[in-house]
Amino acid sequence: MTFVLPHILCRTIPFWHIIKTVEFAQLIYQLKTGYWFCDPRRFPRSQKTRVLLISGAKDKYVPAHFATELVPRYGIQNATLRIIDNANHNQARAIDPVAYDQILVSFFSSNGVPVASTPDTNRAVEPTSAI
Repeated sequence: MTFVLPHILCRTIPFWHIIKTVEFAQLIYQLKTGYWFCDPRRFPRSQKTRVLLISGAKDKYVPAHFATELVPRYGIQNATLRIIDNANHNQARAIDPVAYDQILVSFFSSNGVPVASTPDTNRAVEPTSAI
């Protein structure tokens, strides 16, 4: 965890207190929203699991270098990393939906997952609605 705090706070408040306060704030947020934070660096190392990592080059919440650091954890042969130019956090598909869909189709089909159809190169794949 990286914190940027004014120098006066670092001298006045014990660092352990700052860490515990941030952890408590995260817990309250998670309980209120139902969304839970996870840290993939804490996942077990695996040389058998295929992993697709997609990151936005302009992501300030989870910088692209974080995804780059995860690649060795799964092994170069098992991890596929795609960094989308000009994408902020969770905006990779909005930037280029066709390229994004092709990344997904390519990853899943190369790993033996049946893909219903390959996206048309002129349009993005639209989600189907449940009947």
